Amino acid sequence: MLRNIEQSQAIRVEFLVDREGFVREPQIQTDIEDAELHQAVIKAIAQFRFAPRFIDGSFVESPNQYFVF
Repeated sequence: MLRNIEQSQAIRVEFLVDREGFVREPQIQTDIEDAELHQAVIKAIAQFRFAPRFIDGSFVESPNQYFVF
């Protein structure tokens, strides 16, 4: 289980926020050897929702966003 991880480390995930505020194309930028942790991070970030960017009266995608766990 993930609670047994001995060392803590920051995990950076980069992604795109689409026009509806959903996370798309998440990519972990930190080396993670634990496959279970990798899957858990991707699953968690996929559940996030953000306020979409609004330009000239329209919602637009926001590439190159990131979150650090």
